[in-house]
Amino acid sequence: MACGALWVAGCASTASEVPAPPRCEPEAGAFCVVVGTGEAAFTGDDGPASTAAVFLPADVVTAEDGSLLLLDWGNNRVRRIDSATGTITTVAGNGAFAGTPEGAARETSLAHPAHALPGRDGGPLLAVITHGHRIVSVDTRTGQLTRWCGRGVAAYDGDDGPCAEAGFDSPSAIVRSPRGGWFVVDAGNHVVREVDVQGIVRTVVGRCHIEDAPGVHACAPGEPVRACPGSGKRYCGDAAPGDVCFLRCAARSEGQDGPLGGVRLACPSGMSADPGCRLEPEASGALLLTDTLGHRVRRLDFASGTIAPVAGTGAPGYSGDGGPALAAQLNRPADVAALLDGRIVVADAFNHCVRVIDKNSVIQPLVGTCGKTGPAMPQGKARETRLNVPYGVSVDPRGGLLVADTLHHVVIRVGL
Repeated sequence: MACGALWVAGCASTASEVPAPPRCEPEAGAFCVVVGTGEAAFTGDDGPASTAAVFLPADVVTAEDGSLLLLDWGNNRVRRIDSATGTITTVAGNGAFAGTPEGAARETSLAHPAHALPGRDGGPLLAVITHGHRIVSVDTRTGQLTRWCGRGVAAYDGDDGPCAEAGFDSPSAIVRSPRGGWFVVDAGNHVVREVDVQGIVRTVVGRCHIEDAPGVHACAPGEPVRACPGSGKRYCGDAAPGDVCFLRCAARSEGQDGPLGGVRLACPSGMSADPGCRLEPEASGALLLTDTLGHRVRRLDFASGTIAPVAGTGAPGYSGDGGPALAAQLNRPADVAALLDGRIVVADAFNHCVRVIDKNSVIQPLVGTCGKTGPAMPQGKARETRLNVPYGVSVDPRGGLLVADTLHHVVIRVGL
C-alpha cells in the first residue's frame, strides 16, 4: 500500500525520525481504514486518526482543503482529519446529547450530527444536527457556532419566512442548490425544503400528512384535506386539530414517477431515528434522494418538475444484482453518491453493503458481502469484507470512495 492522501497506521516519515502513520491509498478493489479502532468510544483527538476511536460514524465529507469532516454521531461531535498530517481534532461538540446553544463550537452540545456541507472560500461549514432539529453554522476560523436553520424543537412550520425561525423535525441532509441556495431534507416531516440566498425557507418536495391516530386516516382521492393551524401538517378525518396536530406525519412513499407535486417520502423520524434520506447533486442539476423507508433511490429534477425512480422495488430485501436497478430490492438505503464517471453508489444499510449502479442502470455489489455482516477487517478486498450497517458514502475528490461503516465504528476508503 503506497503512501498518499488519507492516513492509517504504519510508514515512517522522511522528514523526521518520528514514525508517521502510513496513508490510506488503496488500489482499485481494495480498502483500508481511515479512522476508527473498532471500539465505540471517544479517544485520539490531536493524534493520528488511525488510532482514534469513534462512535457510530454517520457520514464523512471532504472539505475544500482536502481535509475530512467526520460526523461522529454517537459522540455528538463533528471532527476533522487533516489531509497533510492525518491528525484528528474536534471542530464542534462537547459530547453531550442536548440542545445546541450558540457560542464556542467545541463547548456547545450537539444531538446527533448527521451531515455537513463544507464552506467555500473559507466560509463556515453547515452541520445538520438531527435530534437538535436544526442546522448550525460553524466558523472554522473563529471557532464560533451559530444557529442557521431551525428553532431547535420538533415542528413543521415557517415556510415563506426566515429559516432560523422555522420548525424542523429531525433534519438529515443538506446540499447546495443550483439556484444559489440550499436544499435540506426535513426527514421527520418527510419533505425536502429549499432555503434561498436571503434565508427564506419553503417546501419543494413531499407532503406531511398525519394518519396514525384516532379520528384521522389516509386521504382518499378528492377528499377534503384539513390544515393544522400555523403548521404545514395536513390530515383527513373528523379529529379536532388540537387532538392530532402535535403528532408526527406518516412515512409514506408515493408518486414514484411523475410530477414533484404528487410525491410523498418515507424517512426515519422520532428521537430514535437513525441516519437516512440523504441527497446528492448530479452534474445535470438533478438530485438523487434515498427514500430510506420506501427502500428506493429516486431522482428529483427541478428543471422539469418531475421525479423518477432510480433503484429499488419498494419492498425491503436483497435481490437483483446483475440486473436492472429498478427490479432490485434494497433494505433501508441510507445514502447515495454520484461518481465522477456517472455511476451511482448506494449505501444499502440494512443489507450491510454498498452497491453500484452503472450507466446502463445495472446494479452490482461494490463493498461488502450483501445480506451478511461479520467482524470488521482492517484492510483487504472490498468485495470480501463485511460491513455492519453502513450509513454513509461520499466521493473523495481523489477518486476514491469513503464509507462510514457505522456499527463497526470505522470509516474506510475504497479504491475505485
